[in-house]
Amino acid sequence: MSISAALTVLFLLGTCAEAQQQASDVLLASFAPPEVAYQGQLMVVTRYGERTTEKTLTVSFAPPDRYRREVVDRYGIPVLTIVSDGEEEWIYDRRRASAWRGEPADADYKLLDPDEELNLLEANYEFRLRPDEKVAGRECRMLEVRARSGGRLVRRLWVDREYGIVLQRAAYLADGTEASRMHFLHIDVPADADDWDFSFTPPSGVRTQKNRLRPDYLEFDEAAAATDMQPRIPTWLPPGYLFESLNLLPYRGATILHFRFTDGIDVLSLFQAPRRARVSYQGMLAADGSSSQHLPVAGGSARLVLTADGKFLEWRGDDHFVLFGRLGADALRRVAESLAPAGKEGS
Repeated sequence: MSISAALTVLFLLGTCAEAQQQASDVLLASFAPPEVAYQGQLMVVTRYGERTTEKTLTVSFAPPDRYRREVVDRYGIPVLTIVSDGEEEWIYDRRRASAWRGEPADADYKLLDPDEELNLLEANYEFRLRPDEKVAGRECRMLEVRARSGGRLVRRLWVDREYGIVLQRAAYLADGTEASRMHFLHIDVPADADDWDFSFTPPSGVRTQKNRLRPDYLEFDEAAAATDMQPRIPTWLPPGYLFESLNLLPYRGATILHFRFTDGIDVLSLFQAPRRARVSYQGMLAADGSSSQHLPVAGGSARLVLTADGKFLEWRGDDHFVLFGRLGADALRRVAESLAPAGKEGS
């Protein structure tokens, strides 16, 4: 190889390394809470086979930890409100005339810091920057996340070039089909939050509960009768998450309980199966790669599996449990350790 050819190869290698570092920096910036106040409206579209659901939300945020999110109906009327002044969080469900009060999560309580989480992702996924695009009228760095094995596209992120806020996010199935998309319709950033109201007072006649994780409309008895298991519900969920539904899933001769919790945007799933059941959770989402480690949970050991689609936390106690969501590892562990039989208090 000539000297000029060698220099060309070294230049190309350096350029590739620089591009990878730039892509990693964009992803790392998206992990951090915004340092500026913003206000806007966004749309969340989720596809389940032939079924498509859409949710419109209005959002307000003021650093370091004040927020208001409202899921609105087609007339713009809030049906679910999640609001925190940094010390107290309220969730108000207008349809059920119920409100829950609790403490927001400690932002400093982290099991994996952003650098550690990025290292885990980099073990199995490549990050590629694409040409900038505009979302809600703002310039964004467009980032693709692809599996190192096979190059499958798993995620696209549109990150505000100036403030690092994720203004659009899309997730893809193994066949390339888009599974979900979140995108801002409009956003004001930076914004003046001095006059914003992050407090909440329940309307007259609304039932207020301190423990927002005891949904009295869930038919636990029917689930117990169908599975011979005592349904377990967490007594702690991250800020903004509420119980959504419980389904019975037939699986390899057993019946599994599938609990769904949501914050209006993301979903947290809890699978409860008989202790000896073999649950192949890797098939639930077609991920081409993963990184794993073991964590202490409730006096035992749990396996944390990180994929580009989210994190799995699997462990066995009285039954076999799997948690799946986009939460941090510390939050998943806190949910796991708060599980208690239905009708019993937990810490």
